[in-house]
Amino acid sequence: MGDWYAVEIVEHDKPVEENTISTVIDVCPVLQLHREDDTIRLQWNENAGVLVYKFRQPKPHQPGFWDSAGSQNGSLVERYNVRFSGTVQVMKAVSSHMVLTFCARGHQKMFSVLMSRTKRLHHTDVRGVNNMLKRRGLPRGLVKEMCRGAAPAPRLAAAAASAAVLLVLLASRH
Repeated sequence: MGDWYAVEIVEHDKPVEENTISTVIDVCPVLQLHREDDTIRLQWNENAGVLVYKFRQPKPHQPGFWDSAGSQNGSLVERYNVRFSGTVQVMKAVSSHMVLTFCARGHQKMFSVLMSRTKRLHHTDVRGVNNMLKRRGLPRGLVKEMCRGAAPAPRLAAAAASAAVLLVLLASRH
């Protein structure tokens, strides 16, 4: 629980050459995780706006699996009309970083979000996470790196510049 920075989004359904970075996005989303009774609340904050997810643990003895609980809220939902419905698996959770894998309901769409307590995560930790995902049968497809600098990325379209919109679009595409 607490505050995290989203440092990578990894798509698992679009194979590309291994270790290829598709895009470096000059945003550094802050994710806040809180438990509210039987609900886990994930709030994605960035300059473009806010996106709030709510999840429930389907079985108390499986704390690493969360099911989406209702619609998302926040200014990014209103602006881009995006939705996620599905399951999240906590693939790794240690003091310095965490990996959440999103699987959209009704689609074979999966992606992971690598989160860190700081804006930078040591390359050995990133490599370790990517190796873990590979061992678990989740190939490293297109990768969006975040928190990489202060200069804007001029080649990005306006909609792609929002990492939260990208995250939800990944889950909602057919």
